[in-house]
Amino acid sequence: MGFGEKMETKIAISKNLIPEVEVFVDRFGFKNETEFVNDAIKEKILALKRDAFIKVTGRIAKGLESKGVFEKEILADFEMHRG
Repeated sequence: MGFGEKMETKIAISKNLIPEVEVFVDRFGFKNETEFVNDAIKEKILALKRDAFIKVTGRIAKGLESKGVFEKEILADFEMHRG
């Protein structure tokens, strides 16, 4: 399957969420429930990637700080080499 091709998959949505999905589909101008669900999944994936990035960069920062390297020094070094 190439990039952008669609795979049809069935998903089960809790009965208590269906009315809310329908409201947001209408309120925010989604073409249909499928478009809403696809958008919601994309947003969730992005949020999970952001959370993973924040955790990794936090660990890197702690590791650098434990070696005596701090954010201000790194930023100053970047600025100095920027030109």
